[in-house]
Amino acid sequence: MNTAAWRLLLAFAFLIAASPAQALATIYLDGAGGNIVFPAKQTFIDGLGGAKISASTFNGGAGTVSIKLQSAPKGAATRLYYLDFAGFNGQTLKPGKYARSINGGFYVNPKLAFMDVEPAAGQGCAYADGAWFDVLEATILPDNTVLNLAIDFFEPCASSAPLFGAIRINSLRPVPKFGPYAIAGRPQIVDQGWTVRLDGVESSANDGAQPPASMLSYAWKQIAVPVVSLSAATAPNPTFTAPAVPASASGVPLTFRLTVTGPLGLQDTDQVTVTVHNPQDPQTRIYLDSASGEQVGQGQRYYFTEADHTFAVTGYGGGLQITVDTSAWRLAFAPTTGTTFVPGTYTGSRNYLGTSPLMDVDGLGRGCGDTSGSFSIIQVAPPSGSASQGQYAFDFEQYCDALSPPLKGSIRINSAVPLHDGLDQTPVVPEE
Repeated sequence: MNTAAWRLLLAFAFLIAASPAQALATIYLDGAGGNIVFPAKQTFIDGLGGAKISASTFNGGAGTVSIKLQSAPKGAATRLYYLDFAGFNGQTLKPGKYARSINGGFYVNPKLAFMDVEPAAGQGCAYADGAWFDVLEATILPDNTVLNLAIDFFEPCASSAPLFGAIRINSLRPVPKFGPYAIAGRPQIVDQGWTVRLDGVESSANDGAQPPASMLSYAWKQIAVPVVSLSAATAPNPTFTAPAVPASASGVPLTFRLTVTGPLGLQDTDQVTVTVHNPQDPQTRIYLDSASGEQVGQGQRYYFTEADHTFAVTGYGGGLQITVDTSAWRLAFAPTTGTTFVPGTYTGSRNYLGTSPLMDVDGLGRGCGDTSGSFSIIQVAPPSGSASQGQYAFDFEQYCDALSPPLKGSIRINSAVPLHDGLDQTPVVPEE
């Protein structure tokens, strides 16, 4: 009998033995490749070997889950871990895939799922792209009592090997589950005519590791019209050209299903939606293109849309301040003191208010000590009420010093003005 079968048999035996008021809880952690949080492979069962497992809410949020694992093996010091999970937009966790989840840091974004596994004392996992968790089953009552729960997760770390794990509370599902995990990526918002890349590269084998391509097969299928032609429906990340669509404030959604098959023939599915807009549709989005060696963007491209990011627009020194995901990115622009914004080009900008126009773009804790550059206002239509209800279109070019490469960008708030033609708009996965 293999290891997975033994785990299932053991879990079934404990569930039969448990009283109705006693929850059977199991946690499996595998960071044996050298993970900074848990650099080993071990299964914990509540009440055995000094392990205690309990469930509550994360930061008091309704429908969230915080799992507390206390391990006190005989003759060893007590270790305490927290495994926290939250869904989208304050919704109760429910079965499904939560791709590219975040673990806090500079991000406060209700449109993204949250996952964080860390010790109560010691170093946690620095954020890295590619985290996901799969809720296989969950019953959470209105008073936040967890009746049953089955979550498998994968948490990459920027400074160490990743951590794979599984949580079971009153669940007979294998630990971890049998078969692969299909991860179809996060939703996207694009313009008609753009080249769009679907992203299933985070799909993995049943140990959470990303195996060689030969171990998994991929099959993408579109399940909503208008029909598009995929470059390679059996590739992990095929592309297609966004079709022409009629003008619509909400855009036209295209839905794609990804089926992943493992080496034993077991399958898993996930799906993702790509919303296509007509050029006449007003949209809120920000596109940043950072040259190699540039300080703020670190040589990367970023594309923020309302598919998976939040925006706030407020007045600032006679101009505007736009923040993305509460505090992750901040973009501020203002005319010279005592003047008002009108369409045109503003040269000689600095990152402080005064006799020069103000421009200050920073993100993820990175900023410039002093800036120079210019920005252009293509559209400025302030509303009678909140600044967030206005229409704005800005293009900018910022330098952290006279010798640094530039950070270029296009900002569109409720605007149908196209993005700047000079920006690199080759396929880019929605940025974290």
